[in-house]
Amino acid sequence: MNRFYFIGVSGVGKSAICRELSDEVLEGEYVELDEFYIKYKKIQRDHKLAVEKTLEKLQEIERLNNSKIYFIDVGSFAQKYLSIDFWEKRKKFLVCLKNTENFCYDNYKKRPGIRMNIDDWRGSEFGGQRNKLYSLAGFSVDSVGLDISATKKKVLGIIFGFTKSK
Repeated sequence: MNRFYFIGVSGVGKSAICRELSDEVLEGEYVELDEFYIKYKKIQRDHKLAVEKTLEKLQEIERLNNSKIYFIDVGSFAQKYLSIDFWEKRKKFLVCLKNTENFCYDNYKKRPGIRMNIDDWRGSEFGGQRNKLYSLAGFSVDSVGLDISATKKKVLGIIFGFTKSK
């Protein structure tokens, strides 16, 4: 099984790219980690347990032995609450998507729900743990000035290059 974890700031396009890739790639599957965290947090009302359950779900996916390629959207909660040691062991599968701060913040603001002002968002997205995580990534994709199709081509080049070299 091949799996790729997509990281980056909120609004960079992790979810959009993962959905597109899972539709494009035969035997591809999209997984959004934050969905698990949010679901467990709502049910259990316990942050620590929600983190543990999210980790369990991710490890369950990792144990699968099939030919699918998993495109895992590591959203804000998972990037913030899963340890650097956890990600260190998976760094060769980390794909960090990058774009301008304005692009990312504008996309972030468009989503429903309570939103942070830009200063709070910066602090959250570029804080210590998050910067460490971004620097771990085995792959980095700069999507500045690219539409989703061009970004997807860049990512597919990485994925197919990686899977063929194994």
